[in-house]
Amino acid sequence: MLTDKKQITKKIRADLKKAFPKCKFSVTRGDYNKITVSLMQAPFEVFSNEYPDKYEISGQDWLYDQMIKETKGAADHGHCGLNEYWIHEGDLSNCVKNNGIFITFDAANLLREVIKIVDSYNYDKSDLMTDYFNVNFYFYLQIGKWDKPFIKK
Repeated sequence: MLTDKKQITKKIRADLKKAFPKCKFSVTRGDYNKITVSLMQAPFEVFSNEYPDKYEISGQDWLYDQMIKETKGAADHGHCGLNEYWIHEGDLSNCVKNNGIFITFDAANLLREVIKIVDSYNYDKSDLMTDYFNVNFYFYLQIGKWDKPFIKK
């Protein structure tokens, strides 16, 4: 298992380029063993413009309205942070909910594969029973960046 974050970043970048030749990613290494993968270009829409029925979410109007507002804001700005643990198979009828953002099934399927690639270089030897935390690196997943938005190409 590789532990050098610089080498891991290079490997992830190469693996993503090989697995998704029509997409562009930014793979960066940061402080505190942090690796961030940002989807920068893809040949499909990533932010959903079709929303599920509010009762599929929670039945609460204010929460549903807030999630639609968040999704529209992310689409307008071209970026958002995601939670890699919340990308579920067939989450809703016409999109996938992640961190209060609705993304398309195409985006969710691609990001699931991205997560598999990144996780192949990570390990988790944490033990919640003893409050022991040990991972190879922290992983952050994004669509676009705050200063460089996602582009559909």
